[in-house]
Amino acid sequence: MLRSLAAILKRTRNAPRGDSALLNDTWIWNGANWTQVFPPMSPPARRFDGDGMAYDPATKKVVLFGGNTQNGTFLGDTWTWDGVAQTWTQMFPATSPSARAGHGMATDAAGNVAKDASKS
Repeated sequence: MLRSLAAILKRTRNAPRGDSALLNDTWIWNGANWTQVFPPMSPPARRFDGDGMAYDPATKKVVLFGGNTQNGTFLGDTWTWDGVAQTWTQMFPATSPSARAGHGMATDAAGNVAKDASKS
């Protein structure tokens, strides 16, 4: 059973000079309310429209892959969110998709996390 769902809020905040900054807040949803948590380590900030996230029922963790920085650099990092321990862990898989943004991720009927290769 999924005890919490994490979302990295990749909001853009306007700074006083009109610049903008990405935020990498971590929030959990309990079915009724959002609560901000402060894990000891978090994925770097990324744009709101670039990364892919999916729940992995085999590990009972949320998987985050890729995305892009504010200047448009594609990311190829993999992170998992443990909703029980409320921690992010960077993963270093032996094989991985190339860095990308704008892709989708989902869990298939067999319980595998898959990314949408049609967007890169």
